[in-house]
Amino acid sequence: MFGRVISLACLFAVTLGSSPLLAQEYTRVEQTDQRMTSAMRGLDDPLRAYQRGVDALFEGDYQNAVDALRIYVRQFPDDLGGNLALGVAFMGNGQYEAARPQLQRAVNQPNPPISALLQLGLANVRLNDPDEAQTQRNALARRLRRCGDSCDQYERDRIVRAIDEIDRALQGDSAAVAPAPRI
Repeated sequence: MFGRVISLACLFAVTLGSSPLLAQEYTRVEQTDQRMTSAMRGLDDPLRAYQRGVDALFEGDYQNAVDALRIYVRQFPDDLGGNLALGVAFMGNGQYEAARPQLQRAVNQPNPPISALLQLGLANVRLNDPDEAQTQRNALARRLRRCGDSCDQYERDRIVRAIDEIDRALQGDSAAVAPAPRI
């Protein structure tokens, strides 16, 4: 795949002027090509697993989402989207303790998504950890203050709704921590 053009050029040169050096170069390029093709094939499964997991998540099939997204996150443990999706799938499955570290990894990324802060806050409410939930609420409030004129109305509204949802959950509103999480 990667070295095909070089391989063909080397093969052409070898057939025209049989040089041991060209033959060695051809063999080296061919081996590199095989290793790289193999490595790309190895990435195929986690990427497909991610897509299956996200599809299952949006269908509300949380257990299949968890199973598929675990494969992806095992390969890419620092990926924001993978950790957020897996955390949300755990939340939908009622596995709040398992959701927390995945969501925390997403929140620890630079400029985490509003949904990651919201879901971590809600997971902490479910785990009876209001102080940690308040930490996420405060992070959202800081983001709203920093937003100023640089954010559009849609983003400001999303932040305000996330803050409101954590506030309602902290006050005991069970609808705010319903088992239908969103990314």
